[in-house]
Amino acid sequence: MASPALRSGSSRRQTSCRSDERLGGDNPGSFERPASKLGSCVGRGPSRAVVSSVLDALGAELCQADPGACAAVIQDGRVIAQTCNGRSDLSTGTPITPGTVFPVASLSKPLTALTVLKLVADGRLDLDGRVGHYLSHYDGEGSSARVRHLLTHTSGIPNFYLLAGFLDGPVRRHHTSQQIMDVFAPLPLQFEPGTRYGYSNSGYRLLDIIIEAVTHRPFAAALDEQVFTPAGMHASRVLDDQMAVDDRATGYQPDGDGWRSPSPISWSIPGGAGGVASTLDDFASFDRALWSMSLCDQRVLDLMASPTRLQSGRTEGIGMGWVCSSYRGERILSFAGGITGFASFYCHLPDRGTSVVILGNRTDLKVYDLARGILDDIVPPVEPRRHDPLAIASSIWDGAYADTLQTVRLAARGSEYELHDGSVVRQLRHLDAGMLVDVADDAIWVRLHDEQPRAITVQYPLTWFTGYRDDASSRS
Repeated sequence: MASPALRSGSSRRQTSCRSDERLGGDNPGSFERPASKLGSCVGRGPSRAVVSSVLDALGAELCQADPGACAAVIQDGRVIAQTCNGRSDLSTGTPITPGTVFPVASLSKPLTALTVLKLVADGRLDLDGRVGHYLSHYDGEGSSARVRHLLTHTSGIPNFYLLAGFLDGPVRRHHTSQQIMDVFAPLPLQFEPGTRYGYSNSGYRLLDIIIEAVTHRPFAAALDEQVFTPAGMHASRVLDDQMAVDDRATGYQPDGDGWRSPSPISWSIPGGAGGVASTLDDFASFDRALWSMSLCDQRVLDLMASPTRLQSGRTEGIGMGWVCSSYRGERILSFAGGITGFASFYCHLPDRGTSVVILGNRTDLKVYDLARGILDDIVPPVEPRRHDPLAIASSIWDGAYADTLQTVRLAARGSEYELHDGSVVRQLRHLDAGMLVDVADDAIWVRLHDEQPRAITVQYPLTWFTGYRDDASSRS
């Protein structure tokens, strides 16, 4: 395994902590497992020796004196290997441990979604209920969106984090829920609900406000009741600005040859979209409770893990809580987070009962690359995708494709396409008429959607992007 390099000085490995209980996986068609026994595919999980060597390699790349990360591989609810490297606080030299508390940013969203779906299962919320039904004081266009649209980022409500000037404004001061809603409520929808996917923190802030409306409790108390307490996540909480948290990590970002703590934001802002803090130990408890169905029932798991169907009939790789993707032919459910000095990642492979968790206190932690490095030694390789040697790239797909977070540009170049993806230029070739593959990395591919406006889906290992072309500024 070639783990991705991290920014570090000299590296020194810390001894990993390990345990080795295993149960089984489940079958590819369902997430159902008998309540008394979590598995029917014993042996599908990775060996302890393999994952231990993988995590040792990861730890060797983190300088022990720098901010760092902890990671674990979990098999059927039991940690079979973990590593903790670096400092949770540079001023005190406190080491990172499995009990270190990290803000997990957008990894909060599956927890918020789970709370909503448990309330739906209890009959206290309706997936097809409109936002305006639950929040009469929310008078924006998004009041017509349904709860299911908020869960799947298909509401069209603008993402308030990305609004011009928001993060340059008074983000250190406390914001009420009404003040947050007032930021985006006056704005028009970016698309009709249910017609597109568009990642939106606004939707998940509305969800935590709806949770408060139907439970008549603060969001933090509702999340504790529905998720933290039954899952045994005793160190987890929704952060607030006055809260003193034992063993809490400090976030850092690179600053020349050293590190500095970035300017903080008020924890009243992210809420259900990104305001949870947790530990490696707690995510192991969450993993065990969720997939054993002691935390929720089969219906909830299916809703969280099923790709969303748009009004056009096309599906997007997002369920009601999890990103739904695949790697080397195996299903993966995942989510990642990043916020002012912290990064996080969790994924679950339902067909083998294996999960990976990564939590860190440095902004340059490349969690997707690290997770892929771990998965490379867990999931066996598959036959490489073969491109069509006779296919010619067509300029009808030339143009810029954007969603609510990013823009890529596709351009035909003879028998290949160039995909300008941030600072990376990828060379793509046809697998078939509607699908392209990265010549250098066949785990990255592009699906061409012949619809109006034209759209492409870029599938990366563990995540994806669907962009729509602005035909007013692109060749048709």
